[in-house]
Amino acid sequence: MFGYPSKVSQQINSLIQNEEYSALLTLANQYLVIDPNNSEWLYIKFRALSKLEQLQDNLGFLRKLCWYRSSCDDVFYHLACNFAQRGDVYDALLATAFCLSINDTNKKASALQSSLLKASGKTALKVSFLKSDRIGHLTSEPDAWLREQAVSGSKNDSVLHLFVAGEPVCNDALLVVLERYVNVHRSSFFHKLHMTRGKLIAEQYFVKMPYDANYNARKKVNADEKILELCRVYNAHERVIYLTENEKQQALEEALCLGIDLSEKLVLLHIRDSAYLSHLLPEKDFSYHRMRDGSIIHYEKAIRYLVSLGYRVLRVGGETNQRLDTKISGYTDLCGKTSPLLDLALYDFCQFYIGTNSGPLGTSAMFDVPTLLVNCAPAVNFYATKGRCIAKTLWQNGESVCFNEIIAGKTLGDDSDVRIRDCYDANELAKYGLVYKENTEEEIVEAVTEFEQLHRNQQWSVYGENQQRYLAETPSEVGAFEGKTIPTESYLQRYYR
Repeated sequence: MFGYPSKVSQQINSLIQNEEYSALLTLANQYLVIDPNNSEWLYIKFRALSKLEQLQDNLGFLRKLCWYRSSCDDVFYHLACNFAQRGDVYDALLATAFCLSINDTNKKASALQSSLLKASGKTALKVSFLKSDRIGHLTSEPDAWLREQAVSGSKNDSVLHLFVAGEPVCNDALLVVLERYVNVHRSSFFHKLHMTRGKLIAEQYFVKMPYDANYNARKKVNADEKILELCRVYNAHERVIYLTENEKQQALEEALCLGIDLSEKLVLLHIRDSAYLSHLLPEKDFSYHRMRDGSIIHYEKAIRYLVSLGYRVLRVGGETNQRLDTKISGYTDLCGKTSPLLDLALYDFCQFYIGTNSGPLGTSAMFDVPTLLVNCAPAVNFYATKGRCIAKTLWQNGESVCFNEIIAGKTLGDDSDVRIRDCYDANELAKYGLVYKENTEEEIVEAVTEFEQLHRNQQWSVYGENQQRYLAETPSEVGAFEGKTIPTESYLQRYYR
């Protein structure tokens, strides 16, 4: 019956048959001192505690057992009972969801879930596990859902939508803001449990989201489908998330301490490099992401151009491994110097945003900030409704790869069905002799000049000759964002054939 030496197995069976559960508990505890994470001994202890009716005071033990014995529905049921007894309704509901996902015939768990929902004035539970350590996901996923709800106008008050956040949180001020709009529940335990067992909880419990990294991982959704869905939502409804006047005032005061007046004409600049992820997860190799990085030196001329027009350029972001060597009046590097609230509020005060293909793009979209995407790799479109983009150039074995072919769906090679525009792995590209080259200083200045004029004149629907041809010829599945965010005219003039 048990995977132990026959003498120990006989002893376990004898104690169970004779209902000597105190002795069984003592035996389990003795072996758990030697092997504290042994799932079989943990379960034997669970059985003993259950028979002794001592599970109600063992929350820590039950959480541990759920971690090491996560396919046992009865363990999750007792965990739910413990949480319910403590008044932790959201945790109790999550435990019942895991329990019923493992065994949907568990009547006790079903009854408990229904009772908890009824007490909350609800009839059903839907859950989303937020990717709370990455700003791009923490902004775009709930924001897109909220916009979709506003568009449909069919808010179902009988359903409890629960958004679960784990640790670390990339911007705690953002989570506080989100708590005003959705039911955010902070639970490192359930968040980590789901992230390590993505298919343990049944699909019926998940919130249907326009964009959901976890769903995409479960269902392997096509990249074009994800972007087109986001585009549809953002084109259909304007901004829904706002800072309070008190939050704005706090940001104003902090900014003044840094020598920044938020009433100035502000332009935010974000340049992705390897420092942030290396600092966040030092044990993980993110070299495959290096193709999305940019070099700040290529932006100096564009910064000087914007300053000459009266703009104050603020570089934003967290950890960085590069800074401009020269001082420019009207340019301030704020990387790693702002509070989470000010980091968020800057988007609410700025004129427009210039960034690489990285997480803060989600923040600019959440605030409906006009956005210029620079050094884009792969050549993806962005879902902002007021924006333009320029892509890195791609080279294969020393020869330039035609931008038209990339957009049309060119694959990595003859033996691959992976499209270049779907590949985010620099190591995979290298296998086919493919390498991205950054936008030159001249390309960035051209794009910034064109974008600033569009912003100043508010002519987002005015397109040049090459842009019109691009919109007409781009495959429908790419979407071209319905004419919202497309490559600049200057970029297409250089690279569109």
